[in-house]
Amino acid sequence: MAHYQIKPAADLQAPEIETILKHWAIAGWEDLGEKEFKANFAFSEFHLLTDENFKILAVARLNFAFKIKVADQVYEIAELVGLVAMQKRCGYGRKLMQELITNVKTRKVEVIGFCVKENRPFYQQLQIPILRNQAKQLREPAGEQWLVPEDDDLLAVNLSASHTFLFKSLNFKKLGFLLFS
Repeated sequence: MAHYQIKPAADLQAPEIETILKHWAIAGWEDLGEKEFKANFAFSEFHLLTDENFKILAVARLNFAFKIKVADQVYEIAELVGLVAMQKRCGYGRKLMQELITNVKTRKVEVIGFCVKENRPFYQQLQIPILRNQAKQLREPAGEQWLVPEDDDLLAVNLSASHTFLFKSLNFKKLGFLLFS
């Protein structure tokens, strides 16, 4: 039986952090120490699906240090990032996302996510509204430059109608800029 839980970074144990980093497989993060991990993700919460022995089956992170600037207005919306199932094709990612969606709707937390078009079918099965190709209307900082994200789509995991409309209306003349605290 799978269990759903939410933990702030400060409450994650060293083996949990090792498991998360291993499965995120992000270059440069594999040697992140426990203290550094907790400091880097202090404004995040980790949504976990675990087995009866509390072994992580799937993880996702909500980043609360995330902002998007559109036309001189800054919007603070939690970012869904780092969704990964430790075993593919077992339904763990889907189950975790179902729990996460229910949780953020209950708490009234607005959440946006990003995906490449190859992952659209997964999010469509979850009935998450997909704003196709709208991630390309955002710019993310890279030193002194603003780059187009690698992702294709925005995921309206739990967005108000006004924020959904705002992100649908982005275009090459009306860009959004990602701000990281």
